[in-house]
Amino acid sequence: MLRNGDAVIAINSRSVLSSDHPLRGAIGDRVGLGVEIVLKVADVEDAHRKADESGWPISALAMQPWGLRDFRLVDPDGYYVRVTSTHRN
Repeated sequence: MLRNGDAVIAINSRSVLSSDHPLRGAIGDRVGLGVEIVLKVADVEDAHRKADESGWPISALAMQPWGLRDFRLVDPDGYYVRVTSTHRN
C-alpha cells in the first residue's frame, strides 16, 4: 500500500478479488496499461524506503530535470505509479 494522508493506493493482484467484482476482468488483461498515477508525498525518501521494504520492484529514487525527486513502479495490471516529492530540491 502507498499512503499519503488520507489517500491510499493498494497494489495487488486482481485474483484476490471476488469473481463478481467489477475490476476482476479476465486473467491476463492489463486494464491499467496506459494509465499513470502520480502520488505527491512530503517525504519521498521515506516513501521510497517503505516501497523498497515491501519487496515490490521499484525504480531508484532519482532527481528529474524538472527539479523533483521521484521513483516509479508498475502494478500487475499495468498501472504506472510515479511517487514524487511535493517541492523542488
